[in-house]
Amino acid sequence: MDRSWMPIKNYLDPKYLDRVDEFIKFAFLGKDPNCKLPCPCKVCNNFEDQTKEVMANHLCRGIVDSYTRWIYHGEGFESDDENDDIEINDNDSDFDSMEELLNDVGVANFGESWRHSPELDTGACTEKEGEASRFLRLLSEAEKSLYLDCEKLQRLFVNKEIARDMRWHKERHVDNKNMMRHPADSLAWKDFDRNHKSFAEDPRNVRLGLASDGFNPFGTMSNSYGIWPVILVPYNLPPWKCLKDPFFFLSMIIPGPKAPGNDIDIFFRPLVDELKELFATGVETYDAFREEKFMLRAALLWTINDFPAYGYLLGWSTKGYKACPVCLDETTSLYLNNGHKCCYMGHRHFLPIDHKWRREKKQFNGEREHRQPPRTLSGEEVLQQLLRIEQVEFGKAPDLLQHKKRKRVQNSSNWKKMSIFFELPYWSTNKIRHNLDIMHIVKNVCESLVGTLMNIPSRTKDTWQAREDLKEMGLREELHLQPGGGASKVMPPACYTLSRLEKKNFCQFLSTIKPVFVMVV
Repeated sequence: MDRSWMPIKNYLDPKYLDRVDEFIKFAFLGKDPNCKLPCPCKVCNNFEDQTKEVMANHLCRGIVDSYTRWIYHGEGFESDDENDDIEINDNDSDFDSMEELLNDVGVANFGESWRHSPELDTGACTEKEGEASRFLRLLSEAEKSLYLDCEKLQRLFVNKEIARDMRWHKERHVDNKNMMRHPADSLAWKDFDRNHKSFAEDPRNVRLGLASDGFNPFGTMSNSYGIWPVILVPYNLPPWKCLKDPFFFLSMIIPGPKAPGNDIDIFFRPLVDELKELFATGVETYDAFREEKFMLRAALLWTINDFPAYGYLLGWSTKGYKACPVCLDETTSLYLNNGHKCCYMGHRHFLPIDHKWRREKKQFNGEREHRQPPRTLSGEEVLQQLLRIEQVEFGKAPDLLQHKKRKRVQNSSNWKKMSIFFELPYWSTNKIRHNLDIMHIVKNVCESLVGTLMNIPSRTKDTWQAREDLKEMGLREELHLQPGGGASKVMPPACYTLSRLEKKNFCQFLSTIKPVFVMVV
């Protein structure tokens, strides 16, 4: 039947309305006039059964575009495509049609003639239903969209092209010691391979990264709600594919009126249990490229978050005097009485021991820096610290509702909990367990620098509170507030203060900058 009317967005178009009538007649042909069938409108999405009249009404508001095989309305799954007039544009050449993908699954499990097996029965499910019949019934269920406008349910190894690309990191990746263009070039990846040789032997085993962050889906309409999508990213694919959204796995969505905080581990419990199973035993999977079954295993290499989410996943409090998860107890911090916040100083001890800035006094805190950088703790050392803290009770238990603070165990540092990821058998030996999202860092640093240079009132860090704190610390005397007329004070210009003309020239320069994207293939 003609399907060219389905993508039409003008639902008052005579062609659209005529084809809706034809569809209704076809769907209810030979059926009881009072019966109900799944309604393919954009609202019901084949999940709700409606009468003939109600369905005709609903379809005047649009039909689900992806419902191109009318299996719920009298058309068999194996019908001939030659009579279908609708054109389906495939903008992604990496994906074969869903038809081919599902056929590969059928061939893998039931042989070449699986569609013509005598046991096929698309009727009601019975206890004696054959495997091929059950699979065909599941295929018909798969035609339903998971949610509105969801047109693609992804498979990594059922599609031949994607299954081949899942071996890219081992078979086609060129190792370059002077360039890192793929996670496989990192020391963390190579260290994982050395520690888990049986996992590394099969290039099809999936290396995953986990990314999560919270945002307000309602924008400025509501400030009391947020959602946290949790996305898994497979790194086996080539770099021009592994960070594309078709290969992102939306593992879960955490909703709520505020950030989950430490309770985020509750939501991660099912995912961590699956990751433990996937690493230990794996799951039987069909490889369409090799045309064989194998036990697919998977491992989580690291997480990717902004700094607050980093604290939730790591279990280290990223607030207060010991906020740095790298320096830990050696964090150099100072509370600013005027700015009403903690200031983290002492970063010069990360510089080479002979760096000239280590000897500077006036430009920094008035002292020379002779300390060595803090030693990075191994995963096993972190685990030993975590084993000394008391058990954390997650959720809103009665005692927590009374706002009782947990008493810190001596020598427990700034740890708030043991992260659930330490249940993974390989987590403590991973060279890198958490990554900070560079987008947030670049954005925040850029905004602060530009805001300070341009002296934007809501963005600059050069405030009168900052000048007063400098005076209390006895630093940068030339920047201290000076008496003005009456009770007012004047902020002396700093070396980075721009004049009106300089600001104009700076803006003109920024307007000439064009982004350049370079991809090494």
